[in-house]
Amino acid sequence: GVVRACRQAGLLSEDGAVLALRMIDDRNLTAHTYNESLAQAIFGRLPEYARLMHVWLDAMDAGA
Repeated sequence: GVVRACRQAGLLSEDGAVLALRMIDDRNLTAHTYNESLAQAIFGRLPEYARLMHVWLDAMDAGA
């Protein structure tokens, strides 16, 4: 998928790829179920996901 391709292209570190996959899993969980404690846990991870997205977008901009 996209995360694997970005990892292979050097746009994501190994840790970044793992985090990106967790972010995708979290998105899928929130789209299909509603659970207050799960929502709070994912909400707490949003700042980490935002930092990842900035790093990822900067890497893509640098490669363009």
